[in-house]
Amino acid sequence: MTIIRINLKIRNIVLFLFLISAVNANSLESNIKTIKIAYYQDYPPLSYTENNKINGIFIDIAELILGKKMGYKVIQEGFPWERAQEMVKKGEFDAHITLFNKKRDEFLFFQKNTSYEASLGYAYSIKSPKLKEIENIKSIDDLKKIRLIDYIGNAWTKENLYIDEKSRENVYFLPSLINTLKMLNAKC
Repeated sequence: MTIIRINLKIRNIVLFLFLISAVNANSLESNIKTIKIAYYQDYPPLSYTENNKINGIFIDIAELILGKKMGYKVIQEGFPWERAQEMVKKGEFDAHITLFNKKRDEFLFFQKNTSYEASLGYAYSIKSPKLKEIENIKSIDDLKKIRLIDYIGNAWTKENLYIDEKSRENVYFLPSLINTLKMLNAKC
């Protein structure tokens, strides 16, 4: 398996300023403010479930800043990514840490400054019959010409590669990022 990195600046992480004023009415102690954060459960090392507990860099940062520094009771849980987003959208959870996109901008508040940058990459089999074509990918239009797998809830793919009937035939969604890598590895 080969990984090629395409620089993609993650512009924003969810703005906590709005959420910081939220007080959970169900809290046992009325003087403790509670914030509930829903994470993607299969996104190591940033957020992942291990032994039925959510772990990762995002979890540690939220606990440090919101819990220890600001005094919030921080409830953090992991879910399949699309479900985590829906739970925040419906108000069942207060926040999640994610990148900006048009769909999420309809129901989330984003900060203006970048808090986290990452590279977007794609992986492919070196045994692919389209190896030369894959190695020469230079644009999103080039990506649209090959069959792709991705995980459910990845809005970047939906916004950039899953936009018309022809491109929809070329993208197959699996339950998690880990599942996509396992499937790709099985094809190698």
